[in-house]
Amino acid sequence: MHHCGLLLLTTTLALIVKASPCQAQGQVLLPADSVGGCSVIRLDIGGPLGFTADYNFMRRYFKPIVPVLLSYERVVDPHKSVGVEVLLWGGRPQDVRWGGGIQGRYYLVSQLRPAEGLYLAGAVRYRAVRTDLGYRDWWQHWAGPGLSVGWQLFNRKGHWGVDVALGVNYWGPLSSDVPLGSLTNLDESMYQKSRLLPDGRLGVAYRWGKLGR
Repeated sequence: MHHCGLLLLTTTLALIVKASPCQAQGQVLLPADSVGGCSVIRLDIGGPLGFTADYNFMRRYFKPIVPVLLSYERVVDPHKSVGVEVLLWGGRPQDVRWGGGIQGRYYLVSQLRPAEGLYLAGAVRYRAVRTDLGYRDWWQHWAGPGLSVGWQLFNRKGHWGVDVALGVNYWGPLSSDVPLGSLTNLDESMYQKSRLLPDGRLGVAYRWGKLGR
């Protein structure tokens, strides 16, 4: 099933790259060379921390987890961009997650400045999960496509902003199941319980380069 999902996302990313900018009446379209040098870097402060809230704030013994999700976005033209993301120290103490992904965005309404406003995004993501029971540990690997809708907005000077998105991601296994012979009955991981999972983002963004007019 996940092969079909990857094929669907590949098609979506191709459409994002090849689609022509919308030329509805009243829109302002910037020439591609006026924004082609624009870049955005983001630190996601919402999604990763949401998964660790119970460990960070509801445990008897405080053992903080500080996941880091960084992403870089490069503007292709006034409507489209491509980007990469990296996750460090995600998950929980017994199942720590690392990973990365690639993403394409299509901004639905052209702006006076690039990479701003309502957008649709397609992505392919990968996660490596290390489970540690103290006496034994092992790795599992997951990957799959995702789709989301978001809004990116910057301040008047055009550099600092926020990015909010909500979507879903399908996770297919790239490795074997939990190894046999464990001394305890293990709870299934979130990826094993449901292959289709929500994906929410709340990030702080910084934009630089050619910002247009």
